Amino acid sequence: LVDISNVVHFDEGNHIYTRLSDGKTLCGVTSMMKLMGVSPDYSGVSDEVLRIAAERGRKIHLSCNMADVFDNFVDCREADAYLRMRRDKGLIPIESEYLVSDNEDIASCIDIVFTTEELQKENKVILADIKCTSSIHEKPLSWQLSIYKKMFEEQNPDIKVAGLIGIWLPKEKYGNPKIFDGEEIDLKQVNGPISLFKSGTIICFPAETTDNVALL
Repeated sequence: LVDISNVVHFDEGNHIYTRLSDGKTLCGVTSMMKLMGVSPDYSGVSDEVLRIAAERGRKIHLSCNMADVFDNFVDCREADAYLRMRRDKGLIPIESEYLVSDNEDIASCIDIVFTTEELQKENKVILADIKCTSSIHEKPLSWQLSIYKKMFEEQNPDIKVAGLIGIWLPKEKYGNPKIFDGEEIDLKQVNGPISLFKSGTIICFPAETTDNVALL
């Protein structure tokens, strides 16, 4: 995989992407989706609930990463469920938090890049995103992963993305963890909103609304 850390720097603490050549701040994909109106609307959720949800999600992401690093269980219910599921599906982790960018306006970190024994032979991968909310927002996930696919293949022209998957790791009371296929949005559909975003045009797609229950 092409490493662009010498082109774009990601400040994980402040969640800021910076182009090193001139110090320009690049927009993350989830932030861009919010401006486009294709992400869940959390405007009615209190800052404290958002903070708690973000911290829980961060810990689960780290635990999943540790499960992959050691290829073993890590005494975290969500991460251990993740490890069992990905083993069952034959998913082989290649990279976690893989940085992609168009090097102009947008950058983001893909949660996990997978392959399988069969896909390895064809130089293909699967892109995955971990979700820890109480319900799955399928449309935003499809947009997010499809934008990732576009940037990934532009950055790695010799590698093809064969699939997009969501990894749902909710609290036990909301359901059982699962890995599911994301819908790939046609490249022409993806390019249109991105072009409008780059031009500064505000897009008014209807956003999915939610409330505190969707997070905790």
